[in-house]
Amino acid sequence: MASQNHFMNFFNGFTKVILRSRFHGMMSDSILLISVTGRKTGKTITTPVNYVLTGREVLITSDLEKSWWLNLRVNKSVAILLKYQEIHCEANLIEKGDQLIPWLNKYFTGLPTAAKFLKVDRNTDGTFDPQSLQRAAIGRVMVVCNLPK
Repeated sequence: MASQNHFMNFFNGFTKVILRSRFHGMMSDSILLISVTGRKTGKTITTPVNYVLTGREVLITSDLEKSWWLNLRVNKSVAILLKYQEIHCEANLIEKGDQLIPWLNKYFTGLPTAAKFLKVDRNTDGTFDPQSLQRAAIGRVMVVCNLPK
């Protein structure tokens, strides 16, 4: 477990450097940086996350075991570095499974590799299987960032 944490710390640090550089195009089509204010420390926490852009909404899902999203229960103001552009916006946190399912459906539609990673099956017509979506919703949250006009 410790070696996995070291790898993730290295990978996250590397990702932050790339996304903040002129080489951001290597990753910025599917990864952005989100910065939130720590609810206890007041310090800024920045983490790389996968995202899906749907119109004026940026969808981000996270595992419950991660803790960065907990700060959104207190402060909904975030900064995201999206394709090398810093944007300040409001984030809405969706934690309840039944409310999460339609958002996960939108997320997986935009990022099908995430559906495969989380073992979400498709029906023969290409839609996502409702039971698979329910299973995927267990242990996850969705962050919906509303982009300014």
